[in-house]
Formats: sequence, structure tokens, C-alpha cells
Amino acid sequence: MGRPARPLGITVLASLFLYLSFGGTAILAVLLLSGAARHAWVLLVEEAVSVSPRLMAIAHLGPLPIFGLCLIACAVYALIGAGMWTLRRWAREILIGVSILCAILCLAARHFSSARQNSLSRQPPE
Repeated sequence: MGRPARPLGITVLASLFLYLSFGGTAILAVLLLSGAARHAWVLLVEEAVSVSPRLMAIAHLGPLPIFGLCLIACAVYALIGAGMWTLRRWAREILIGVSILCAILCLAARHFSSARQNSLSRQPPE
């Protein structure tokens, strides 16, 4: 008896993850090589420092750590896509773990964003 047939939904998800990982890596490479990353970083840092001066320490690192994290995320997407394509159990477990982590991070970001909005609205105008 051979392996079970891959369901259509799994094929679509695996293809999507593989497409996102390779597409994301290609886009990051173009951004890094074109110099657009430096320009985007300068714009992001100006906005972030105007909001919180404590972020100036991160500004000195440059865009490479952020793009490194994005490349790691692309590698994880490729790993999930390849594992799902071959119907590996670990791929499903990693996908569930990444989904839970993303949900927690989104909720935390929303909480801190709304808390910041509330604190800004309570400050008297200068």
C-alpha cells in the first residue's frame, strides 16, 4: 500500500506556503540589492523615533536584522510548504504552532496599540 493521496486543500496550502516563501525571498533580495531597504528603513525610523525616542538604539542597527528575520520567516514557510506537500505530521504541527504564535502577537500588538491610543488621547494638548 502506498502513501495516501494528498487532499486538494493540503495541496493548495502547501503551494501557497511555497509560493510565499520563494516570493518573499525574491522580494527581499530585490529590496536589499536596490537600496530601497535603506530608504524604507530611514522613513520607518523617523516615524518610530518621533513616537518613542527609546527606539533610537534600534535605529542604529540598520535594516539588516529586520530583513534577516524576514528571511528566517521565509525559510520557515518553505519548510512548512515542503512538509505539507509530502504529508509530514511535523509540518502540520509547525503550522499550528506558527498560527498560534501569530495570533498571540497580533492580539498583543492590538492591545498595545489601543493602550497607546488611549494614553495619547488623555494627554492635554500642548
